[in-house]
Amino acid sequence: MPFAAELCDGHANLVDRLITHPFLVELAAGTLPHACFRRFLEQDLYILAEEAKVFAVTASRAPTLAEAARLAALIDQLNVDEHSRHRVLLEHVGGAPDAAEFVPLPTTYAYANHLHARATDGHRVTVLAALLPCAHLYSQFGRRYVDAAPADPIYKTWLRAYQDGNLDPYIATHAQALDDAAAAAGEADRAAARQAFAISLHYEQGFLDMACYGEAWRWAGDGGSDAPVG
Repeated sequence: MPFAAELCDGHANLVDRLITHPFLVELAAGTLPHACFRRFLEQDLYILAEEAKVFAVTASRAPTLAEAARLAALIDQLNVDEHSRHRVLLEHVGGAPDAAEFVPLPTTYAYANHLHARATDGHRVTVLAALLPCAHLYSQFGRRYVDAAPADPIYKTWLRAYQDGNLDPYIATHAQALDDAAAAAGEADRAAARQAFAISLHYEQGFLDMACYGEAWRWAGDGGSDAPVG
């Protein structure tokens, strides 16, 4: 079995639970409070930017120019398009945050640091495995809610991007790059990649919890003003 398929199949039960998370169920039904969606978009903008940096580091270490080009293309295929779409939708729920004042919430910050840590000390297979769960989760979400048509036009627009298979070309390219990296990796690196994939799924659940129920830094309630330093 290809390595990417092994990772996805091995965590299919968890992904099934995640796509029935209250945040996604309410979004598909059009009943999610806009404040929750705004929090999701704001925090995801940060994650998308950090993912792009991690992809760039990984591309810089590619063994061939063709592989570097393939990895660089993934940034444009997913991150750039989704980043633009988030900013447009944010204008309908209160506007994008001021970049100079924005502070990622704890789960967002931890997720980004997990990705950067894999890029710093991991084999290419580990980094690509850590980056795959997000797209995989929302691809499965789009399939589960392919017929959903929320009355709220904001949610309908966001949902459409996942319902019409837009992620499929990206996932195919990412999965092939991961499979190729796994073939060139040793068993220790493949084991680290399996762990990185699982950790990212853990953070995907935390991210949905954060978006749905809110989250705050402890210092934020004590009059503190210093943002965390990466």
